[in-house]
Amino acid sequence: MKISKRKAIKTIEFLFLIIPIYIPIFLEYILGPNVIRLLLFSATLYIGAKLLLKRTRFSKFLLFGVVFASFVVFTTYIHNAYFYGALMYALKLLLAFLILEYYSDDLLYLLNQLHWMLAFLIALNLITVIIYPESMFSRINSSYGMTHEWLLGNDHSFIYWIIPGLTLSLFFLRQENKTNSLSVITIVMSITTVILRPVSTLIVGFAVICMLDLIFYKREFRKPVFISIGVIFAFVSIIINRNYDFLEPIIVGVLGKDMTFTNRLRIWDNALSAIKDNLILGKGFLSGDDVIKVIGVYTANHCHDLYLNFTLFFGLIGMAFLLFPVCCILFRIRNNKDYRAFFAMLIAILIMWIVEAYDSIMILFMIFLSYYLICCPQKKYGFLGNDIIHKEGFKGEQK
Repeated sequence: MKISKRKAIKTIEFLFLIIPIYIPIFLEYILGPNVIRLLLFSATLYIGAKLLLKRTRFSKFLLFGVVFASFVVFTTYIHNAYFYGALMYALKLLLAFLILEYYSDDLLYLLNQLHWMLAFLIALNLITVIIYPESMFSRINSSYGMTHEWLLGNDHSFIYWIIPGLTLSLFFLRQENKTNSLSVITIVMSITTVILRPVSTLIVGFAVICMLDLIFYKREFRKPVFISIGVIFAFVSIIINRNYDFLEPIIVGVLGKDMTFTNRLRIWDNALSAIKDNLILGKGFLSGDDVIKVIGVYTANHCHDLYLNFTLFFGLIGMAFLLFPVCCILFRIRNNKDYRAFFAMLIAILIMWIVEAYDSIMILFMIFLSYYLICCPQKKYGFLGNDIIHKEGFKGEQK
């Protein structure tokens, strides 16, 4: 099949923009931090300049992203915290918003390209897991000692790729008139990876997405906010009140963990005490070593809870920035059955955040993408009032 020059250039541009966010750990290890920084700065400047030349008006959500990224840098600066880490995190955050703004006129292209890229990388990673069952390469980590990693990092990092890949696969399976082979293959490869390298949090997230997608396949979800209230109840019950005996059959029986959540209770207690000192603005972005000093547990370079970790770093204001798009999605998703996979992903992420600090831009990008699909008017594809506009090859209900 002949590929046109224009299509090839467009694909290269997409990869150039998305790689600083979705970069395989092994590639990052090979290239080194200087090249990674150069890629991030170059992609941000390039897309920023193109948007300035191309657009005269920008979405309010992009403005929200700029303020969000600025706040990350600001609160880190005033607390004299890890400024370099905050700058890199803010740049990735800004790049994520710029990419979504850049492709906002044709989100279907972005979805397709991201789907193909994730499927390809999940496949390559599975090959490395099969060929090197113990590990493809190793590094020394100050908290965990010698690591065991593959193309996409250690098995706990697979979640950053498998959850988005599964979500997009389910989305295309539900949308298209015919079976999407790429989606089926991606799901099979993801399941195989999870079987070969089982991680409790990933198993839970994977199961929640599939279960909710299946439940809402033939029926409308009229009260998705109720499920979110259930997540809030779980957070308060587990983290604050420590009343979680009802989960023992799952924690011990299914996941094979102990009722201390693998010694997380002490970490959560110390994190809650540290948060009280800077509740509004947080302590700023902290390095892993800084977190160990603050929490006082030498094996914990993060809080093992996103809500605690983000509040520790950026306070209640930062947490409000993070949860704003989540709340908007939950209130708008009811009339958008076509996006049930993204709703399932969001609920899974909210649940996984209770026991892990998945604050990577790879996860946040999928949340922001969900917001663009569900809450922002799109010219060519997406939510427009109460109507779903579909491009060729897609079906759906006209509300």
